[in-house]
Amino acid sequence: MTTRRDGGYVPIEHPGVGPNLTIHGGVTIGRFTDEGTAATVSLRTGCGYIVAMRAGGATMLLQNMTTTLVQMRDTLVWHISAGFSLSAPWLTKTRDFPPIDWVAGTEGEAATMLESAVKIAHARRKFYAENMIANDQTTLPVRPDRPQIVILIDKDDFDDDDRARRRIQDALAELRRVGPAMGVVTFSAYLRGTGDYLSNSERETATTILAGRTRDEADLANVAEWSVRAFPRLAGPGHLALYDRGQARRLDAFRVTSLQIDDVADTAQDYLAGTRLDDRSADAVDEVYAERWNRTEVAEFLEYLRYGRVRERLNLSMDGALRINSAFDGLRQAAGPLVGAPDQVRTVDDLVTWCHVLRDVFNASVDD
Repeated sequence: MTTRRDGGYVPIEHPGVGPNLTIHGGVTIGRFTDEGTAATVSLRTGCGYIVAMRAGGATMLLQNMTTTLVQMRDTLVWHISAGFSLSAPWLTKTRDFPPIDWVAGTEGEAATMLESAVKIAHARRKFYAENMIANDQTTLPVRPDRPQIVILIDKDDFDDDDRARRRIQDALAELRRVGPAMGVVTFSAYLRGTGDYLSNSERETATTILAGRTRDEADLANVAEWSVRAFPRLAGPGHLALYDRGQARRLDAFRVTSLQIDDVADTAQDYLAGTRLDDRSADAVDEVYAERWNRTEVAEFLEYLRYGRVRERLNLSMDGALRINSAFDGLRQAAGPLVGAPDQVRTVDDLVTWCHVLRDVFNASVDD
């Protein structure tokens, strides 16, 4: 991304797939504006956050990070975002190994995920402590069969669920305390840097801090005690500032396109095939983790994604889409998981073909 004289910028696309990526090498998110060198952040042993107003580049940064992280053989990516907005581009196809290992689109599921992450961190600390001491290690080594877990959180537009929110806050506080040394970290995006968004404990323990454009300059002081006068001018959502050795250093963040997401998600299958939770971690969360894709809100989201793509491909009116959906429900209730059930429909093309079958079977018109 290069700044133009008019203050705008030309996006730099994410460099895409690279072999032998590991969480130990950090996550390159762009290039520093002053030197053109790689801007790399570490999510190995510390949590982080970004504060930016709407359209300030925070969500794109999370997608930017995801694009790199899903290519790492020693890392699993979990997403938390209202309505699954962050995860949707990664799950438009059914794949043997979903590029995002766990998705949460409601506060209830987010709380369940974070509480599970805490259990994993405690289980790892309990069972691997002796080996770590023997090897003089302060952080748990991660590898494909005992991966790093990076939880990316887009904390925006959740419904007001006070009980779930308290669960989330308690889990996040505990996770920041025990997680980083055990290979479980978070990176969050906030609209403001004020206390009702960003807690004191998160501000004090974060090792990676960024800011995008903000509505109120006072936010900058809250983010990392930056001097407003010394803060660089940000030309657009691709321009961010990284807290680097006490200074706000401007960088040009990579931009990720939907086509690139699709390509990376396909290629990542090779990396994800050997990446799985270790037995100690899996035992700690048991059925909660095993059933993560089958819980109602997640399953409904996946169906919604499928029908959204089918409606687009078949040029359906809303009425036509609803009739196809009704036909699907009727077939499922009558025959169970048979023709075109989710585990048999592997691609959008498969689903388009199957919807034509539904149209014939149920005489469900797809004309506008």
